Amino acid sequence: MYLQSGNIALRAVEPSDSELLYVWENDVALWRVSDRLSPISKFEIEQFILSSNEVRHQSQIRLMVDLKQGSSSKTIGSVDLYDFDLYHSRAGVGIFITEEHRQKSYAKIAIQLAESYCFNTLKLHQLYALVGSQNAHSLRLFASLGYRETGIRSDWYLTKEGFESQHCFQKTIHEFQALKIK
Repeated sequence: MYLQSGNIALRAVEPSDSELLYVWENDVALWRVSDRLSPISKFEIEQFILSSNEVRHQSQIRLMVDLKQGSSSKTIGSVDLYDFDLYHSRAGVGIFITEEHRQKSYAKIAIQLAESYCFNTLKLHQLYALVGSQNAHSLRLFASLGYRETGIRSDWYLTKEGFESQHCFQKTIHEFQALKIK
């Protein structure tokens, strides 16, 4: 799978991504947004990659975000489509962009590409995003993409500073199609 808009492309995860994923997944600073509590091994990452393209067996698809620079490209992040529920036709969506590539609209383009894949190819009815109240960038991102904030779970995440609430955003295929028409 390969999707592109401008200089941003989404592609399937490859075995060559294992080292990069190992670094990202074991970055303790990112654990609070991924609900991770312990390190992950290279073996676990390699096994995930080998089985990652079969949504029936995994409840997650990871798509790598590549920044195209002429004839070369650099992987700058990933989009996770998680908690797939094929019966109810929905999935969660999460985004990670490396620090040096944030605030450049790359996350927005990557989410739009992922939405197109989910709604047009997978025929999902709905996507949702769960965002911590301290994650101002993601709160603005999902609101700017037309996701409706449909709820708040108070004191949901324990952080070093205390408890943080979680915001739930949702977008249906009808909302996706309506935004495409405008």
